[in-house]
Amino acid sequence: MTVLPAPDEGEPLATASDRPPLRLAPPAEPRRLSRWLFRAGRVGGLLVLAVAALGASFATNYQPLRTDPGGVSGAAGETVSKRGDFYSPGGSPFAAYTVAVREGTTFVFWFTLKNRGPVGVTLSRIGPGPGQNRGFPVVQTQVDPAPGRHGPGRFRPMSLPAGDTRELRLTIRVTHCLPSGQAVTFAQVPVEFHLLGLTRHTTVGLPETITLTPAVGTAC
Repeated sequence: MTVLPAPDEGEPLATASDRPPLRLAPPAEPRRLSRWLFRAGRVGGLLVLAVAALGASFATNYQPLRTDPGGVSGAAGETVSKRGDFYSPGGSPFAAYTVAVREGTTFVFWFTLKNRGPVGVTLSRIGPGPGQNRGFPVVQTQVDPAPGRHGPGRFRPMSLPAGDTRELRLTIRVTHCLPSGQAVTFAQVPVEFHLLGLTRHTTVGLPETITLTPAVGTAC
């Protein structure tokens, strides 16, 4: 009897228990995305802070108000006299007026205010505020033309767009007499305006100088 060899069974099959465990690495993309979003948020926050700081600095230092050389100017009253037209050391023309005053004297002066900047503002007060009048309070402020009118009217807070002008007329009353030999000169006017939620105060040089002197026969 012939004995046949057993068939070659080959290498034994590996079972699941014989294989090393499969270790899955955590996905990298979500972690990278999170880091990118964190960095982007920091950069965005810094940009917001920088823009806010620039805006605050701009609003704090922005002063676009000037008198318009091409606008109206002058002064009038019973005791007002014009001394003449002159030029400042810088070459700017101006008119000089003298007012002989006693207690109760009133006079009027006017000028054109212009916004020479690129951003509009809101005018809230023309003239000195409470406690700043030094005995010469502004008793009336008019704008010509008043909003919604064809002529002058009482001043109220109003916008002054970039490049625009307003003709303003102020009435001053003298509330005390000037001692003999004393004189007071008006050459600028305080202005209060609002910009980006901030209240700003400035002074605007007038295109005229108005010198108050004691009236003849005034005794204080």
